[in-house]
Amino acid sequence: MSIARYGEGFNINPTITIAKDGERWGAGIGIGYLWRGEYDFSDTTPDFDPGDIYNVTAEILYAFSESWQGRVLGEMAWYGIDSVEGRDYYQEGDFFLAGIGLNYVQDRWDAAFTLKGIYRGKCDFQEGNQRLATEERSGFGDEYLADLVVRVQLNPETKLSSRLYYLAVLENDYPGDDPLFIDGKQKVSLRFSLERQLADDFSGRIGLEGYRMDEGRNWYHDDDREYRGMVVDCSLTKTF
Repeated sequence: MSIARYGEGFNINPTITIAKDGERWGAGIGIGYLWRGEYDFSDTTPDFDPGDIYNVTAEILYAFSESWQGRVLGEMAWYGIDSVEGRDYYQEGDFFLAGIGLNYVQDRWDAAFTLKGIYRGKCDFQEGNQRLATEERSGFGDEYLADLVVRVQLNPETKLSSRLYYLAVLENDYPGDDPLFIDGKQKVSLRFSLERQLADDFSGRIGLEGYRMDEGRNWYHDDDREYRGMVVDCSLTKTF
């Protein structure tokens, strides 16, 4: 889970990572703490002090053979209380992620499949008495992600990669006639990218991605919607 956000105050993110490997296996665990500084969120929300985040990640890998490798991964995050002008405003629910993966490696190509599930706890909101209260039902639906990446080394200087991605977010726990109800959504995308080593210290990449997303009604619109789009990007990388 990325906890780097642009446009916020000054943040400090110390982490500790421990890893150990054996002949056919490897394991690692990381512990992180994100201190988030105060900033003015908007003209109407000054002195916004976001809560700090505590984060733990872990992963275990096992090599079944020279070509096949499996892995199990997990992550948990706990959020502090957000405050505005010194008053408690909001606290996001706990974050839990669990996943499995399978890798296949050959001399000139490799493939990696990952399946993840994300579960979020209930959030606390400010009530009329200016105190936080836990919501009656979970405002977030469970999320499930599937990801397949294939990379092919066309020649020593050129690499072709593709990524097929699927996301399903279930509806939240509120009934359909409740103003807090959020319906589910699904997104599928397919991406191709070509990377070329132009010199020992210089490389370029170009990518093309197409996606489709079906989104049910939520706080922002009261009807089902479908989105389609294309993304083209390129980059140049220089090493020193």
